[in-house]
Amino acid sequence: MVDDPADNPKLDPAPKAGDVPGNWIDTLARSAAVLGAFIAAGQTASKIVESYYNQQIAITKANTELDIGRQKAESALATDFLNLILKKETTERNRSLILDALSSLPTHPLQQWAKEKHQAIAAELAAIDRAHQERLSAQSEDNPQARLVNDLRAQQDELGAQILFFEEDPERVSQLRDQQIVIAHQIAATLQPPNSVVENNAVASVKTATVTSVNFVIPLDQIKHRIVDYFSGGPKDKDNVDRIVDLYIPPLQEELKKCGVDDATSLANVLGQVANETAGFRTVQEYASGKEYEGRTELGNTNPGDGPRFKSRGLLGFPTGRANYTSLSQELGYGNRLVDSPEDVLTPEIAAQAVCYYLKKSGQKMFDALKNDDVVTVTKLLTGGTNGLATRKDFVSIFKEILSQKNTANVKQ
Repeated sequence: MVDDPADNPKLDPAPKAGDVPGNWIDTLARSAAVLGAFIAAGQTASKIVESYYNQQIAITKANTELDIGRQKAESALATDFLNLILKKETTERNRSLILDALSSLPTHPLQQWAKEKHQAIAAELAAIDRAHQERLSAQSEDNPQARLVNDLRAQQDELGAQILFFEEDPERVSQLRDQQIVIAHQIAATLQPPNSVVENNAVASVKTATVTSVNFVIPLDQIKHRIVDYFSGGPKDKDNVDRIVDLYIPPLQEELKKCGVDDATSLANVLGQVANETAGFRTVQEYASGKEYEGRTELGNTNPGDGPRFKSRGLLGFPTGRANYTSLSQELGYGNRLVDSPEDVLTPEIAAQAVCYYLKKSGQKMFDALKNDDVVTVTKLLTGGTNGLATRKDFVSIFKEILSQKNTANVKQ
């Protein structure tokens, strides 16, 4: 249905016969009057056009100069911000404030970077504050042992948050990881019942009879020397290698004996895999922050912060994810301990027990491959692939050579 002009004032009424000439004459008369006014002022039509475009050029130039000036000012301000951000003397909280200010420059190319960095630092500062509050809350616990353990675990959480915070400072991160290991030892010593060890998914009394528990005395100094030479590592690498070899190899050897790894070839193959997964005994936990595991439901990471909290730790790069920490903790007889305090996996005894757990998990095929010096099969069973196979073979060869030179049978506890 066509609208009636009378009903809709937005529609122009149709011209009536006889109206068109009159309207045309009126329009022409008005245009002539306007043009006449410009001519009366002494301007031709071309002058009018030229004047208009000159005005537009002047406006564009002024706006451009203003824009360039603004960009220069923002660039100078951003440079000042960056200098403050990069200064070691700037506290992290002040660094966060400066990043927030930098992110407010709407057209600066660093705006998005500054915004993301500010959000990350703010989240990490909040995590540190939460851990500090947990330490304060731990002091209200009535049971002295529970109070100590809760405080130590809160310290672990605080150190974990600081590691994320200082992830761009390798030296600081290394120091924080060392502190985590020390605290893991303290927690283990506090929770471990006297005269008992974890064995076969339960706490059992220590055997008092004299047993032949070690077939090979592993020369730790020789391992350190060969590993550092292999990587051509500097003094800092050597310090890490020395510390981890001294701390983890002896309890690992004891646990391997218990789970049936009692010949030189098998032992060399396990140690070769461990050397590869620890980057040549330079770290016992993943270098990355663990943020890439956040929200990974297939790993059981369903709670905020699960990614960094349950990142890869241990001598074989396992476990990873809340679900794997849960199963490992329960299978080793620790209940929810490794879920409540994931850093306890760094305790040498628990790290060694975890290695045996993952070997057993692969079944008899794993132990056959170890004895047969089948590095490919061992690697596939552990990792699902053959990543880093060449390096793994190198390490296995190194350990076979070392163990062949130092074979002492019937060493008694």
